[in-house]
Amino acid sequence: MNQLLARAEAQRADTKQLLEAQRADAKQLVEAQRVEAKQREESIRSENLAREELLIRMNTDADRTNAERERVIAENEFKRQKLFVDTNAAIQRENAG
Repeated sequence: MNQLLARAEAQRADTKQLLEAQRADAKQLVEAQRVEAKQREESIRSENLAREELLIRMNTDADRTNAERERVIAENEFKRQKLFVDTNAAIQRENAG
């Protein structure tokens, strides 16, 4: 009888130890999955920030290009109008003289 009780107690202890080991494994697996998910999230966030930075840089470059184009157009228009005024002044001087 004592042997049966001892065996039963040993089986309970083995079962308890096995359950604890399984819980520890499950806990490790959950922690590893949590770390992996966090790393994936950080990677996605980093990629999104890089995309946003690139978009901002592209928009800034486009703005600079547009501003330069508008400056050149305004400069050319000024030169055209100055030439027109100078030409008209020369014509008026010839007609007056």
